[in-house]
Amino acid sequence: MKRAEQRAEATLERDAARIDGDDLDRVLSRRERIERKVREHPRLAGFIDQIQTLFELIRDYRSGTYRSIPWGSIAAAAATLLYILNPMDMVPDFIPFVGLIDDATVFAFCLKLIGRDLDRYKEQKPSPSEEPQQELEH
Repeated sequence: MKRAEQRAEATLERDAARIDGDDLDRVLSRRERIERKVREHPRLAGFIDQIQTLFELIRDYRSGTYRSIPWGSIAAAAATLLYILNPMDMVPDFIPFVGLIDDATVFAFCLKLIGRDLDRYKEQKPSPSEEPQQELEH
């Protein structure tokens, strides 16, 4: 594993271990800011569809309409989205070129880590007309 991937894995594991239900709400409330940041940066713009799917997954998990996923995958998705928003992450975003590479590396590692769960979600994704189940706290 490359050094950048090792740092991305360590960062994602550390941050995901700290995620709770309030963090899911925080991620969802910052969706517009995170999507804007992703669209504005060439290294991240290609991930916009996956970013939107992660937001939908977290929203559906939080509302209770989709629970067929391990908490670790939800936590990794939320930690990754919060990481992208944080301008002072592993390599601060204001450092030309390199600052956004770590965001892309962490995101790519997240997709690698939760890829099967994300694919399963896309296949079983609840329709918009489905009623949410009772919200559960983690």
